[in-house]
Amino acid sequence: MKFLLTITVSLLTLSSCITIYFTDSQSKEGERLYEVPKEIYGEWFSEKEGWIINKSGLTNIDIKTDSNANIIDTTSNTSYLNDSLRIYKEKELYIINSRANNDYWEINE
Repeated sequence: MKFLLTITVSLLTLSSCITIYFTDSQSKEGERLYEVPKEIYGEWFSEKEGWIINKSGLTNIDIKTDSNANIIDTTSNTSYLNDSLRIYKEKELYIINSRANNDYWEINE
């Protein structure tokens, strides 16, 4: 249950509206991972978006619907772990960081 909650919070953090900026990536106490851990592989979908996490990285899928909730278009964007996208493990949590620009890291809420 903790695992699912952690993933859900991380995905919401990456896709929501309010943006919080940090000068350093978070978490200072956690271990930086250089591969996406198998235990967080999976797919999560809502009516308007989806996330796929696998060996390749994190893929965000935006789902466009008409007034009858029929899917009319989808777009996707895959991000790979690198110097601008990092995953840290701290205790039982995975923390996903993305670089907003050259100066700041962001977490969206």
